[in-house]
Amino acid sequence: CASSPCNNGNCTPNSTNTFYCKCNDGWYGDACEIEKNPCSSQPCPRNATCYKQSTSHYVCLCPNGYFGRQCEQDIDECVSSPCTENSTCVDAVGLYYCKCPEGYYGESCEKGACNPNPCTYGQCIGIGAADYRCKCAAGWTGKKCNISINECASNPCHLNATCVDMHEAYFCSCPNGWYGESCNKDINECNSNRFPCSSNAKCLNVIGSYRCVCKEGYYGDGIKCRGE
Repeated sequence: CASSPCNNGNCTPNSTNTFYCKCNDGWYGDACEIEKNPCSSQPCPRNATCYKQSTSHYVCLCPNGYFGRQCEQDIDECVSSPCTENSTCVDAVGLYYCKCPEGYYGESCEKGACNPNPCTYGQCIGIGAADYRCKCAAGWTGKKCNISINECASNPCHLNATCVDMHEAYFCSCPNGWYGESCNKDINECNSNRFPCSSNAKCLNVIGSYRCVCKEGYYGDGIKCRGE
């Protein structure tokens, strides 16, 4: 042992003028000349790269799509929401793909007749990859849902009332003598105490107006009544 034949260990002589080496941790061989490599057994699966940290420890450098000590877990690539709104992200081993709704295509479903949305006030529904139709919100019409529906087109107001179109609604402006949502109710002017009939006349309600008729024994236009 005088020549220190054990490179990384302790030399122990024996009775036959020979010796043996007791190797330090991490070394082996007749002269303790070989360093142990934990990666030599190829402990990392899935083509991961084994990186030696010490003679007894290693780490696995995982390929794309995997993580974990032994690269045993698949990364969910859909967590970052790579697909556009309304499309479905499908995770696969080491990758993902986007399942596009009708009318969209592209790696992230970013292309299609509905992108950008051509429907001003409505939902775009794709027809194939190049055409679409619009499902309009209430009160709108037209191919692109950009035309306000004229609620007065159906003539909802009664008689000579004026229909005023509003968004998703209408308003009836009633002529004198009428009231109600569609101006279909006759005002009884004789109940208002505002009619100009003579005290010697009777007020008669007629459709949309009233008449003054002199009482028996009087004559005139009803506004002025004279005794006979």
